[in-house]
Parts: sequence; C-alpha cells; structure tokens
Amino acid sequence: MPKHLKGYQTVRLVLDCTEMAVAQPKCSKGALRLYSFYKKSFTCKYMISVTPGDIIAHISKGYGGRASDKAIFEQSGLLYMLEPVTDAVMVDRDFLIDSICEDRLIAVIRLPFRKQNQLFKRDALETHRIAAARVHVERAIQRLKIFRLLSSKILCNMLCMMDNIMT
Repeated sequence: MPKHLKGYQTVRLVLDCTEMAVAQPKCSKGALRLYSFYKKSFTCKYMISVTPGDIIAHISKGYGGRASDKAIFEQSGLLYMLEPVTDAVMVDRDFLIDSICEDRLIAVIRLPFRKQNQLFKRDALETHRIAAARVHVERAIQRLKIFRLLSSKILCNMLCMMDNIMT
C-alpha cells in the first residue's frame, strides 16, 4: 500500500471529475447540455479514477458540463466492479455518491464537512491525510491536460472524437 494511503487500505479507487472548455455550440440544445454552472462556460466533463498505485484505471465517456458527478458515476458502471463490504472509494467533498454506494455496501471516504468555522483537531488531521491521498488523482488529471488538444478550447465538431482522444 502506498504511503499516501496508509490508513486507507480499503480504497480501491480515487475519483474526480474534470471539465474541459468547449467552444459555444450553435444550437441551443447542445448549448444547454454543455453549459456548466460551476465553470460558467461550455464544457465537456469526464470522470477519472486512479488506483492507489497512481495508475489511471478508468476514464468515463464524455458528458456535457451540466451532468452531475453522481450521474456520471452511476452510468460508468464502476460501482459494479467494486467488491461490496471490502472496497472503498475516495472522493472530493462535492462528489455526492453516498446513497448509491451505500446500497452496494461500498464505503465512501471524503474530506469532513465543516459544521463550525473551525475544524476539530481530529478532523483537521483527517482532512490533511485525505487531501494528501487525493492529490494523486489531481496530478493524473493535470498530466492529461498538458496535451495541447485538451488544454485549449475544444471545437464542437471535435466532441464526437473526444472519448477516443481521452482513452
């Protein structure tokens, strides 16, 4: 088990979603699907899963920026590749998949939510440990985005090829 996941032996995947800028579509239907309220622009969105050994295990098919992380996770089929009771996934604070993972007895590990202005010492230490583990999925995403094709605005006529480019 890698040092950054010490204490999280059950983690099989670290998940995150990333969005890439897309040129504004001409049709309103396409614009509606691609508009990301989070980024306040048109984007395509992918879910990336990384193993504890820092290997990219799965890249979802592309979705419009409007798609929720939960919907992408559900449609990816990853949930059914995990072993109930023994496996866990590590996610970001806003990756709200607890209910569907709970149904399959998959544990979800995430940064603790702050209830007050200040974290308790125990929560602060937990936050630090989880953030140190999650940095690896962020690095994997950055390694993908250094390619010029993925770092510039994607033209709408290239969207049909993006799934092949990403995988």
